[in-house]
Amino acid sequence: MKKTVYYVTPFVIVPVLMLLLEFLDDNMLRMSPYVLGGLLFLASAVIGNLTPTHKSFDCIMTAIMPLSLFCLMFVVGLVDGDPGPAFDLQKAFEVAFAPMALVLYFIMAITTFFASFRGHRITKKAKA
Repeated sequence: MKKTVYYVTPFVIVPVLMLLLEFLDDNMLRMSPYVLGGLLFLASAVIGNLTPTHKSFDCIMTAIMPLSLFCLMFVVGLVDGDPGPAFDLQKAFEVAFAPMALVLYFIMAITTFFASFRGHRITKKAKA
């Protein structure tokens, strides 16, 4: 159960982070690709570092982190509020495969992969 919750958390954390950035963009901080990339980089590093697996690297989470952003971008493109069709599949694929999104997917995957390395991740020590 603990691992299941861990592997589902990116599908919650990434949309919440993006909504927070959208809120801050309207009120305090101007959103830029650097701020967005930096926060996604940080989230990927934290998630990768807290992996419960006993393997050297957590390859599942390496695939899940960019997948969560891809799903969010696809849904945002699908239900975009522009005048026209309610669900535009062409627009959804354009948003999900935008060049900046592809860079973010790659950065998230690499960061999660190297942050999940057993040699430097945070692990609980067994009590003697």
